[in-house]
Amino acid sequence: MTIHHILAGIVDYRYDHLKMGRINYKKTLADCAVDGILPEANLVTPAQANREAVKWLNRLDPAQTS
Repeated sequence: MTIHHILAGIVDYRYDHLKMGRINYKKTLADCAVDGILPEANLVTPAQANREAVKWLNRLDPAQTS
């Protein structure tokens, strides 16, 4: 089965391109959640993941800042 997407726009507003971006994002998210396929383009380093985890923990309990 082949699905053809026609990407069009009105003047400078590229609605169909924005919509395709959302569809691709949701497909990537579903692939990750259901099949465990990680996107290669948006992976973070272990150091970045650690920093974000610490920020998240500080937001949960601001009394215990490190």
